[in-house]
Amino acid sequence: NEIWLPKLLVDLGLLKSTSEGKRLISQGAIEINDEVITDERFIVKKGRFKLKVGRKIFARVY
Repeated sequence: NEIWLPKLLVDLGLLKSTSEGKRLISQGAIEINDEVITDERFIVKKGRFKLKVGRKIFARVY
């Protein structure tokens, strides 16, 4: 019921690798529910949320 954020981004097909996810997180380019995520070890809990990757990629996760 929990998943590592970079792995989630890859599983959703938003990114090609977890390394890319870690890089974007460290650059402050990932937001969950309008809150910038800066911890590369961030764990996402099961639930509904809005995900933003960079300026152009948006997703609602249920």
